[in-house]
Amino acid sequence: MTRQQTVVFIAAMMVIPWIRSTLGVILPKLIDTYDLTISQAGLVSIFLESGSVTGMLSLGFVIDRIGAARIAVWGLPVIGIALFAVTEATSFGILAVMFFFVGIGVALTASGVNTLMATTGKRRAFYLGLLHSCFSVFAIATPLIAGALLTASDWQTFYFVVAAIALFMMILFRIIGYTGEMVQTAGENPLSDATGPALRRIATVCLGVFALAGVQGVIITWSYLYMVNVHGLSHGLATLAPSLLWVGILVMRSVSIALSRRHSERTILLWSIAGSMAVVAFEQTMLLPIVSMTAMILLGMGVAGAFQLGTAWAAERIPGRIGTASSAVMASAALGIGVLPWATGITIDATDYSGMMVVSLGGMILAASMFGITAQTK
Repeated sequence: MTRQQTVVFIAAMMVIPWIRSTLGVILPKLIDTYDLTISQAGLVSIFLESGSVTGMLSLGFVIDRIGAARIAVWGLPVIGIALFAVTEATSFGILAVMFFFVGIGVALTASGVNTLMATTGKRRAFYLGLLHSCFSVFAIATPLIAGALLTASDWQTFYFVVAAIALFMMILFRIIGYTGEMVQTAGENPLSDATGPALRRIATVCLGVFALAGVQGVIITWSYLYMVNVHGLSHGLATLAPSLLWVGILVMRSVSIALSRRHSERTILLWSIAGSMAVVAFEQTMLLPIVSMTAMILLGMGVAGAFQLGTAWAAERIPGRIGTASSAVMASAALGIGVLPWATGITIDATDYSGMMVVSLGGMILAASMFGITAQTK
């Protein structure tokens, strides 16, 4: 993989934070435009993630046969065209369907690029760490940029710009990243594992990623309201909580690049989860705003490895089906990000906002259990 290709692949992946990470900023505008209830507004995220999970599960059966580069170059125009349609949606029903197709495009792009980075052999941990570290930077920056743009324009203009970025990246990908050699690589490699047995070999890794990524989703979704209702913080201070989580994710994803040279994915993940569980216990004991804010950073570091380390570990367990491994891990993560925040909402309704930490702790225990019973192959 050349340096130019690496830059283009990472740039293609950076289209996704413009969609996922900005949804919370866009949602109030959608509520006003379509006169939505809060429950209806929540369906926007569900349709987006449903499309993503559907796309990733489908890709698991074909990506190793047709090539990751081809998958990624298809995903970008799907995102662009679907977002153009979103800007023209005349009803909430049409909007929801278009977001489902945006999710499919996100799945194609993310799985394709993730697989390309995972096919770099011994350099896999470095390339995946670089990819997801850059993703974290954009996840921090894009909501701020979107908020600034929305003060001067409407949400349709914002999505029109993002659609144009996606189509431009598709052209750049075709010119620089989509070489004949790279397209043929996956198709020429023998599929040494049938899909069924291959998935069984990574089932526990995927369950662990489901739980750990779900914890990430819980904190992103509920930490703002946790700070408001538990600590009585103002809007301005409370909004720092999800941003601090992403700061922690960025730090740990960067540190993991160096740690992976000396330690296995299993070791890094288990120690990260153990540290996160200790953080939750300390935070619940103290219940001070400064402690909770600091905990957001540390918890971000604890959940950061779900995507990159999970992908590297799964690819190592089924080296003949790297595309399948990448797609299965990404689908598991997307499913966790959808299910655990929903479960947290039910828990909070039944108890109080401390339910956020209860579900988070449960997710960490499940992740640690799955990773603990899975042997490291290297």
